[in-house]
Amino acid sequence: MNLRTFLPPLPLPTAAPPEPGEPARELPEPGLLEGQPAVVAFLRHTGCPFAELTARSLREAAAEHPELDWVAVSHARAEPTARWREAIGGLPGIRVLIDADRVHYATWGLGRTSVAHFLGRRSLSDVAWLARQGIRNRHPDGTRWQAAGTFAIDEHGVVRWRHLPTYARSRTRSVAPLSRRNQGSFRPSSSSFTTCPLRNRYTFPASWKTTSPSCRGRTR
Repeated sequence: MNLRTFLPPLPLPTAAPPEPGEPARELPEPGLLEGQPAVVAFLRHTGCPFAELTARSLREAAAEHPELDWVAVSHARAEPTARWREAIGGLPGIRVLIDADRVHYATWGLGRTSVAHFLGRRSLSDVAWLARQGIRNRHPDGTRWQAAGTFAIDEHGVVRWRHLPTYARSRTRSVAPLSRRNQGSFRPSSSSFTTCPLRNRYTFPASWKTTSPSCRGRTR
C-alpha cells in the first residue's frame, strides 16, 4: 500500500465542469481525435477498485463500439499506469492519456474531493461489494482525493453529456455501450436506455438519469 495516496494533494484552480452544449476542453497529448465522437473517462487513482470497474466497462464498450474514440485519463504516473493496465488485463481499443499533474482534471472541473467521498459508508460498503465480485484494491498510485468524471463528446468537439459522481461507487455507472447512427447520432444497444433530450444525440442507460431535462447537472 502506498500511504502517500492518502495525503491530500495541493488544491489546483478548478474550473466549473463543461455543460452539455459547450466545447470540449483540452486533454493531455495527443488529445481528442478530430472529427470522431468520443467518450472520455477521467479515472480515480490506479489501483482503486472503482477505477478498475470503470476501465473494465470501457473495455467492453470499446469492443462493442469501435467506431467511437474511447479515452481513459489517468493521474497516476506513466509507468504505474502501464503496470496497472497490464494487471487488469489490458485496455484494447482505449487510448490511455496521462495527466500526472492533474491540470487537465482541473480544466474539466474535476478537483479535490472530501474524505467522505472515498471513505464514506457508501463507498466502503461498495468496496466490499466489489471484492465479492473479484475486484479488489491493487497497489495504488496517484491520489485518493481526486474526483473522477465521464463526458460524451460529439464529432464537432461539443460536450453532449456528462456524469459527475457524488461518491465513489456512482463512478461505476459512468460507462456503457453506445452505438452510432449514420448521421452522427447514437442509438441504444438495449431496451434499458433513456434518451438525453439535448437534441436527442445520445442515448444512455436508465440508471444514468439526470436531474434536469436538459441533461445538465449530476447523475446519481
